[in-house]
Amino acid sequence: MLEKAKWITGEGNGEGQSACFFFRRTFLLREEIESAQLHCAALPMGELRVNGKLPPNFYTDFSDSDPTYAICCRSYEVGALLSKGENLLTVTLPKGGRFCAELSVTLKGGRVASLCSDSSWCVTDKTPFLAVSAKGEVYDEGKYNPDYYLPSYNDAAWDNAKITAGTGGLLLPLRALPVCQEPPSIPAKRLQKGVYDFTHLLVGRVSLRIEGRVGDRIRIYYGKRLQKNGLPLFEKGTDDFILGYRGARTYTATFSKHCFRYVKAVLVESDGEKPAEPHSVSAVTLHTALDSIGYFACSNDNLTAWHEHICRSLRLAWQGAPTFIPEREEFGRCAVGFATAGASLYNFDMKAPYRKWLSDILDAQRPDGQFPAVLPCTVKYADCGSAADGAALLLLPYEYYLYTGDSSLLSLAFGGMKAYMRFLTQFEEEGILHFGDRDIHLRREAAYCPPELPGTALYYRFAEVMARTATLLGESPKEYEALATKVRAAFRERFMKNGHLLFPSQTAIACTLAMHLAEEDEEAELTASLLAAIREAEGFDVGMMGLGFLLAALGEAGKIQEAYNVIAKELSDKDGKGAHASKLWSYPAHCEIDRFLFRYIAGIRPTPHSLTVAPFLPEGMEYVLSSYGDVYVEVTESRIHIISRRPFYLKYGGGEHYLPAGEYNFSAKK
Repeated sequence: MLEKAKWITGEGNGEGQSACFFFRRTFLLREEIESAQLHCAALPMGELRVNGKLPPNFYTDFSDSDPTYAICCRSYEVGALLSKGENLLTVTLPKGGRFCAELSVTLKGGRVASLCSDSSWCVTDKTPFLAVSAKGEVYDEGKYNPDYYLPSYNDAAWDNAKITAGTGGLLLPLRALPVCQEPPSIPAKRLQKGVYDFTHLLVGRVSLRIEGRVGDRIRIYYGKRLQKNGLPLFEKGTDDFILGYRGARTYTATFSKHCFRYVKAVLVESDGEKPAEPHSVSAVTLHTALDSIGYFACSNDNLTAWHEHICRSLRLAWQGAPTFIPEREEFGRCAVGFATAGASLYNFDMKAPYRKWLSDILDAQRPDGQFPAVLPCTVKYADCGSAADGAALLLLPYEYYLYTGDSSLLSLAFGGMKAYMRFLTQFEEEGILHFGDRDIHLRREAAYCPPELPGTALYYRFAEVMARTATLLGESPKEYEALATKVRAAFRERFMKNGHLLFPSQTAIACTLAMHLAEEDEEAELTASLLAAIREAEGFDVGMMGLGFLLAALGEAGKIQEAYNVIAKELSDKDGKGAHASKLWSYPAHCEIDRFLFRYIAGIRPTPHSLTVAPFLPEGMEYVLSSYGDVYVEVTESRIHIISRRPFYLKYGGGEHYLPAGEYNFSAKK
């Protein structure tokens, strides 16, 4: 694939203001078409059309891996867009960019015809794009020439494309993930003249149905949040549309992509701006296509709505990597990827997305084992942020194995995992890891927890996982078993005295319990201390990482009702503010709540080789409906209904029973 294709680009003559090159290549097919595959890669992005039409599910952005390591080649079935006779391929590409493409056509007679990008392609810089970037574009409709998309157009005066070099990265078709483009579930609400609210944060672009005078310049502003005065804050990054003829038409940006909830359309005039009045405003969301495998609903409307919010956020946040969209930064933050893993694995089929992202991490890993905290992105992060970021490589493939029993991601990552463990040794001092970080997004007034405590706890978990992975993959675990023993002893000596923690914050207690760093006879007292700390703080007082430890600790200790009471309170409608009143503002923290709902309320607990169902209906909840893969659980105050396509263990009312695959109804009376 693409073995014969050349990377090509264009050369501007400096006379125009266009920000893009337009490439054309005509070709003749003498027989009817059976099928056709189009393979293409463009850096940083490009729009490719076949006889003037976009391939099905085509998306302009190709750069979701670091192109110095890997270039995502996408493939499309385009047979329906071709016909016997003259045909045309076109590409619109930002100046400074490059692309390569290969078309393989199977004809009715069985013969295969192919066309590759090379210097025979014609190119011009006379296009309607005046500025192009992922953050905004300017499009002058009057400079659009529809004849460019006709095979019969005479392009003899155009230049020939210039063959150029790639970026050093390998063309990897299997790493290119499908992109989903879909309308938001709720239409835009008009707030005032020219200003619209889409109810939820979106990632994508807006479409306007607009009309006006020739030369009118319509500018679209994007905003994520409200100001203190209640009006949307519109940030940097705009799309401009210059009308080229009279009458109504729809404008949608080609190359830009925005994170937004609010949109403002204005008419730009010489003396300033005034609100525009589009006939309609709509949007298209853009994200990596994730296949749903899980479902959760319950009688608590807040929790059900929150689950839907998490699923929507997880979808939008996957932009080739698990980003912090829609809340903050728009690159793939490693700590975020691991913090959201539980909810992601319960809701979506994550094998392909995780394989792609782990491959990005392994590509960027340095010889000393370190890798960036944020990737893939154009800015090079020289250092890994903390052990929390390292969890993306050390723990995420093992977490996937625990849910699915599939060890392929561990096989892929194990070499890099070993290199990262060697990297961490330089930050270890007698078993204590000095490469931790303050619990991410922890409130300033929260009780103190030294960063070495969760850092060392993670180091212990890393060593445990390395030992188990080595055994699973047929290697000796002794080195990592010895390290785990050493780190556990150091943790207890440094942070505990006579079974008591020296830093009894919620994060510290939860971390100690969740990572099994306490002895069995200490766990009950520590759990009681954790519940007391929660009562004193009137809720959870932890950050993004701490909440995962806390909910796991309470869930495994059987304190599900207590955890549910706080969750329900945190997510309830406080003075009409809803979730904004919660201390748990962080979207990755919300994912930990979603994992808790699946694992401890619905009680669906997958393991590599078996399935446990341990439903729990909290007081104040009337029913729970949930599914994950091949198991369905319905719990009411009187009945438990389970459908499972595989054998499972049922834990309920203090008992445990092994049941074959099938459908079951039980009384909920314990």
